[in-house]
Amino acid sequence: PSDKLAEPNKTITFDFKVTDRRGEPVQAELGIALTDLATLSVGAPNSLPIFDFFWSPRGLSIITLTALNRLIDGIVPQGDLGQAEVMMMARGGIGTPPMDELGADGEADADSQRRKGAEAAPAVRTNFVDTPLWLPSLITNADGTARASISLPDNLTTWRLDVRGISAQTFVGDATLEIVSTKPLLVRPATPRFFVVGDEAELAVVVNNNTDSDLETTVSLIAQGVTLRAEPQQVVKIPSNGRVRVTWLAVIGDVEAVDLTFSAVSGQFSDASKPMVGLGDQRLLPVYRYLAPDYNATAGALRQPSSRTEGILVPSAALAPSGSLTVRLSPSLAAVTLDALRALENFPYQCLEQTVSRFLPNVVTYRALQKLGLADEQLRAALEKALREALDKLSREQRSDGGWGWYFNEESSTLVTAYALLGLIEAREADLSLPSAMIDRAVAFLQARLPLFTQQTPEWELNRGAFVLYVLARSGNLNLQALESLFVWREKLALYARGFLAQAYGLAQGVRGFQDRIDALLSDIQSAAIVSATGIHWEERHRDWWNWSSDTRTTAILLQTLIAFTPESALIPNVIRWLMAARHADAWETTQESAWAVMALTNWMALSGELKANYTYTLSLNGSQRFEGVANAETLKRTETLEIAIAALLRERVNRLTFQHGAGEGALYYTATLNVQQPVEAIQPTDRGIRLVRTYYNAEGKPITEARLGDVITVALEITAAQDLYYVVINDPLPAGTEAIDRSLLTSAQIGQRPQLIPSEAPYRFAWGWWLFSDTQLRTERVVLSASYLPRGSYRYVYQIQATSVGVYRVIPPHGNEFYFPEVFGRGAGSLFTIKP
Repeated sequence: PSDKLAEPNKTITFDFKVTDRRGEPVQAELGIALTDLATLSVGAPNSLPIFDFFWSPRGLSIITLTALNRLIDGIVPQGDLGQAEVMMMARGGIGTPPMDELGADGEADADSQRRKGAEAAPAVRTNFVDTPLWLPSLITNADGTARASISLPDNLTTWRLDVRGISAQTFVGDATLEIVSTKPLLVRPATPRFFVVGDEAELAVVVNNNTDSDLETTVSLIAQGVTLRAEPQQVVKIPSNGRVRVTWLAVIGDVEAVDLTFSAVSGQFSDASKPMVGLGDQRLLPVYRYLAPDYNATAGALRQPSSRTEGILVPSAALAPSGSLTVRLSPSLAAVTLDALRALENFPYQCLEQTVSRFLPNVVTYRALQKLGLADEQLRAALEKALREALDKLSREQRSDGGWGWYFNEESSTLVTAYALLGLIEAREADLSLPSAMIDRAVAFLQARLPLFTQQTPEWELNRGAFVLYVLARSGNLNLQALESLFVWREKLALYARGFLAQAYGLAQGVRGFQDRIDALLSDIQSAAIVSATGIHWEERHRDWWNWSSDTRTTAILLQTLIAFTPESALIPNVIRWLMAARHADAWETTQESAWAVMALTNWMALSGELKANYTYTLSLNGSQRFEGVANAETLKRTETLEIAIAALLRERVNRLTFQHGAGEGALYYTATLNVQQPVEAIQPTDRGIRLVRTYYNAEGKPITEARLGDVITVALEITAAQDLYYVVINDPLPAGTEAIDRSLLTSAQIGQRPQLIPSEAPYRFAWGWWLFSDTQLRTERVVLSASYLPRGSYRYVYQIQATSVGVYRVIPPHGNEFYFPEVFGRGAGSLFTIKP
């Protein structure tokens, strides 16, 4: 390297020379990675030394074509990238602009005044990258030499350069070296990774003096989103080659994120940094809050010039000390569907169904808007991003039998596989490039598992069969015999399954007699419609636990069925009205409800052309106008959102929220949601089918509510299911000043114990099933447990956390629900947890 000791943003040049064991130059292909050594220390190497990989003894074996096919199918041409482009991609993407540095004239003067005469405002370090250089294929010259350069990011760390090479004669070799990125005076922020509103946290920075002289240093904290209980500037004396820890006590405000900038200045030496653990380009620390789930919401639509007043009743200050009223105004269904797509994109879990639900409605919406001339590059980019992520996950998790499970370590499911296949089919019909083998294997999996439908077939299996047959028909593999077999038992089918069966028959074009089948199914659907004050919807006779069904999902699927066969039906506008009223904020309750609602509304939007708008509208609260907007071609896809604090509303009296649609054509859709926020420690447990109790223990096994910095704390979460649970998700939030101990990491090998799930009380017939949580995740801010099926009984999940930051932290209650039936719900108690020095 040109330097083994360098500061951030300095360009380092690496010269490579490849020789054989006799020292003769060899032309070779090199793979090069420069990685933060701290990152490499977390886990064991994921590959063998290159010599052992190519030249170790191995037995003779036969490998099937499956792995090769999957490898070839997964290759997506990327074009030729130059070396400079590859290096830029490693640092954040081609075309990423350089980070703006502080120190413009006006800002520098202001900073100088704030720092009381400090010599200069240091550039703030925010560009923290784990692997700034990745060159997978660097070809040397004939004399075995090559060169690569990299501008170091803002990490202050030891970097390891790992080089592996292979020649045309399959000679192989590797080498490593290390360089250090540091500064004479440097700051290392020490903060929690997240906060909860109201936390009292210690914000700390360690300032290192790497010079041979003592330094009098001005240490500063610029903080947004918190109230500091100490002066933002402190002057400290740091001994030569020593360090000093500087702290501030802060109270976290009711904000989305906290923005912290730590700096130190001493004469010619300076440094400034955002927290490395922060998120995004600005390294912000997220702030969480607990919103009571029993919020109130109303929604509606004005299709003609008129006004409508909704009443909002706000509880007393004791029941609702804080919160907000959120009003959303959408001038078209396009705005509504795009809002729902964004909500699906940010859904917090990672099961395969959610992955497909991210891109499936995205594809349908993009196709519709493209047909109507309203698609744009931003929507296309969002679609391609969601599709790339989904294809990567689908490719990794497709099992050897061609199917997928709800989570990767579950066995293949016909329901999950059919839903994934439907997403791939929609993407293919949108002319997006897809691996055909992935689709073919999924089709073969479903065809091989179609049951013989008889009187003894369980209703859930009949319902699933209707969905599978519909998806197979969409893939071009219509099974007429199975359709006829299932139609015989249509009286046992759920309403949504009859909708899928009708749509499958509709794909059998040109087959005589099938119109009678479709008419019979449509008659069943229309006669079961329920008329209410908010529109028309459908309700199933009973819940279909195994097939993600809910009344909102059923209504969306049946709306899609009516649009396909009877687009002139008078039911459709009122079904849309009901679906709009069923929204919570900008989406529906579950990913399934949101995905099917978006697809149905998009189909109606494309068919009806309901994208013409030319009117003005207003929103008034208690007689005072709060917003005025214009609906036209430029605003069709934009939802206006207003946040009104509870403090601005009347307590224990009706607040009048009036929507006014001015003269002109077009529809105005609105939702109003009252979110009630309570102090975390005041939240009481709720048991609606799931009971949760969380307890913290010290090393002696005694329950605690406080610990010392560095202590290892055992967390026991008691889970009681009154009845069998289906597709259940349990969340246990962590105190902000702690971190979960992940025993899979090498850095945790010497402390703590592995998480355990213990059946404290379960029926004997299910004694084997206590491991049924198919996915457990130790996240930054919480532990997440997921199970597609959890038998009734009591369970005890035990894991450990370590106290990392001093403060008094508000711990959000543990909470859980059935993923597709959120009304089956449980919540533990909120609490305070104190970490002392």
